[in-house]
Amino acid sequence: MGCFFDVKGANIVGYLTTANRRPPRLTRRDLFDFLGVFTDAADPPFSEVWISSSPQWIEDVRRAGTSAYDDLATQAKSLDAPMPEGELVTRLAVLQGLLSNYNLFSLAVGNWTDDIGLRKFTHWAAIDSGPHALFLVALGWNNRIEVQLHDPFPAVAFALRRTQDWPGMVFWTKSNQAAFVPLRDAKDLYYELGKALDRPKELELILERWNRREQRANILHLSDLHFGNEFASEKEPYVSTHLAKISHSVGRVVITGDLFNNPKRDEANAFRSFRTALERERKEQAIVIPGNHDIRWRGNASPDLAEIAKVQWSTVYVDEKTQCVFFCFDSSLNAEWAKGRVTVEQRIRVGAEFDNLSLARPKINDYLRIALIHHHPYSFETPKETLVSRMLEKVNITDEKFLRMDDADSFLGWCAGRGVGLILHGHKHVPRYHHESIKRLDGSSCVVTTVGCGTTLGAEGKPLSYNLISWDPASRKWNVSYCMDPGDGSGFVEEFLSHGGSV
Repeated sequence: MGCFFDVKGANIVGYLTTANRRPPRLTRRDLFDFLGVFTDAADPPFSEVWISSSPQWIEDVRRAGTSAYDDLATQAKSLDAPMPEGELVTRLAVLQGLLSNYNLFSLAVGNWTDDIGLRKFTHWAAIDSGPHALFLVALGWNNRIEVQLHDPFPAVAFALRRTQDWPGMVFWTKSNQAAFVPLRDAKDLYYELGKALDRPKELELILERWNRREQRANILHLSDLHFGNEFASEKEPYVSTHLAKISHSVGRVVITGDLFNNPKRDEANAFRSFRTALERERKEQAIVIPGNHDIRWRGNASPDLAEIAKVQWSTVYVDEKTQCVFFCFDSSLNAEWAKGRVTVEQRIRVGAEFDNLSLARPKINDYLRIALIHHHPYSFETPKETLVSRMLEKVNITDEKFLRMDDADSFLGWCAGRGVGLILHGHKHVPRYHHESIKRLDGSSCVVTTVGCGTTLGAEGKPLSYNLISWDPASRKWNVSYCMDPGDGSGFVEEFLSHGGSV
């Protein structure tokens, strides 16, 4: 069996093919546009969308999709309003029953209109697999565009992390065991899977073996641990165990400040124990920068550098394994209160150290350049959750006035001039993504992506949070996965996936 759909509906199709999974967050417009493929006015026509030797199955799918579309069209509600989860589950229940009753699923990714090989393979495999597998084609894939997805379906995330190998196929089972293969290897994997289409457990083992071949190194981005805070001591054992489980797929760990809550010996020692365990598990040094809480009492007053001086950190770190150069900054040292600043002297020192290193090792000029900083270079507001922030709001003052980075434009200009493609930061305890083209002094432009991490140990009762950045030196592209646990130990899930970063 097989079907076509617009790439914007990839997450919905993923939900429909997997029972016992929460639906993605959608607006009514998202669902309305997706269900339009089932109507008589669809482009391409419905009869060209489905591949099957069973006319009755095609008619059942058409009827279910059209019914859901017509029912949604009668609702006098805003199309841009989020859909309640319960309503979404109800509207898609019949379609999910028709599309999830397979042992194997596959998604074709690449430029469908131009790639004859992708079309031929998908049509052939959809017919050959009969009633055992469902082959899906997302129209509109382009590995040069930026894509951002909330609650990304695992198979879609697999595809977006391997854009340098497109065209290709993602295969998965009902249990979400998945593997991606370039088109050149798709027949080999399908032949192996084809011998076990009626044996789900064996399909999972085959995909697990193929997936292990494709493991890539990631950069694990942690931030705002706040050791000494009541939440940190409570959540640290759980988070450490989880990080140990994913350590095999991590190439480098970076921590962007607020390592401890106050510059006190006990709190600093707690962080050092956490760091030692992390490095022992990975057998690699974690790259660390300080935050305002590491040098000021409660992050605001009376600088005290005694404890942070004991934390090992460099201004420039070259990582041969991931082929990245990390520019490390202390944005708290010369700033007031909880605000940030990177002085001209600090920028000159970092630039000079990189120039000296590149003279001795010219190949590092081609590495991805990543700036690590604690403060956010782009201001943004967050919900007012603390008593202080709510009091400030009453007098028309936001807490951003006391948290922002004062010389952000100068710092961003430095990053553009130095060809920094990625900035990682923390500070506001909220995951953040910003993508912008910045003008250099010579008139050229540099695209800079800024990625903020939430609070890894759940400071202020916030969700536990970390990011995974996957960088491919050959294609010079990266993806960012934002992983979160609500703070109750229910498990880390990929809340958001951003694809499209490149240099």
